[in-house]
Amino acid sequence: MFDDTGKANWRHRLTTERLAHIAHELFIVHPDLRIVYSKISHLNRRCVIEGKGKGMLIIANSGMGKSRLAKLFLQRNEADHSGTVSRVPVVVFSSPVDPSRKQLGIALLAALGDPVPKKSDAEELFRRAIKLIKKIETKIIFIDNVQDVPDRRGTNVVMGIGNWIRDLIEQSQCLVVLLGTPAAKEIV
Repeated sequence: MFDDTGKANWRHRLTTERLAHIAHELFIVHPDLRIVYSKISHLNRRCVIEGKGKGMLIIANSGMGKSRLAKLFLQRNEADHSGTVSRVPVVVFSSPVDPSRKQLGIALLAALGDPVPKKSDAEELFRRAIKLIKKIETKIIFIDNVQDVPDRRGTNVVMGIGNWIRDLIEQSQCLVVLLGTPAAKEIV
């Protein structure tokens, strides 16, 4: 790989290499994204000050930068594994292919770094996740692709998952940011 910080480093590079860089590395922040970023940061500070969780739903069509927004928060709030206990301020995970309370618990525990996220029932997974969230000082949880929940489940399951998310907000005392397409409104 090469250092892409200077113009001279791009001389003699293939067009395909330049295009790949533009497609995968170059990120231009849209003014609306700055507003959303600022709002998430503000709500996060309020959660910390009040010691109370909050929820936020971000809706945009596919390809509009929702997942990139979550990655931006991950990059700017890197995990610290240098001490005896890791500190993971931001966690990002995607709604499982077969969403249920148990599958969401497994996905959350895996994102938190739990070495055995699949052991236990849904309630025990949730309790373990809350305990781990507090231990590693997580402040923001992004759940991507929440539009997949209503698409693949009936009303009772959607309500159960909605309750799971509500309980996550309340018990974790974190800002929980749901990312999805317009179909995600049903989960709220």
